[in-house]
Amino acid sequence: MVDVTQFESEFASALPQTCELLRRGHLVVDPRVKRIILHGSRGLRGGCRPDSDVDLTLVVDDSGVEEGYEHEALMKAVLEETLQNWKGDVKLDVEAVFDLHGCRMPCLANPKVNTRKCPYKGIDCIGVYRMHGDRAGYVVRAGHQVDKMRPCILIWERKKSSVPA
Repeated sequence: MVDVTQFESEFASALPQTCELLRRGHLVVDPRVKRIILHGSRGLRGGCRPDSDVDLTLVVDDSGVEEGYEHEALMKAVLEETLQNWKGDVKLDVEAVFDLHGCRMPCLANPKVNTRKCPYKGIDCIGVYRMHGDRAGYVVRAGHQVDKMRPCILIWERKKSSVPA
């Protein structure tokens, strides 16, 4: 378990209220999470209401994990750890994403990357795992578009020294 207490300075200065909301809410991630991306109304898009949820994308390092049951168990555990430890006043809407095509997902490492250069045009190009209520699973061939997550901002990145064994 990693307590996320240090946020990217660009995020902290651009969105101080959201940053404070995440600090007070006890944001926790699994050690396999590499980056956290914020999007939606509490992000750069703006326009949130007091009860608006926080939309987070957890970029997961799934290297060395075989497809199938082991992979799905990892994705579910990543989301459960964050959701079960959340103590915030508003709901978290989180998804776990992973590299499907070996591209290293530059569109999520740097939100300014142009998805038109992606061979998949930013559509269904990343693996997505979501939980909604008591249901959980992969989002497959649903037209998931990276551009619809924008504008987005990197809020946290795992330091090289904290890579899981």
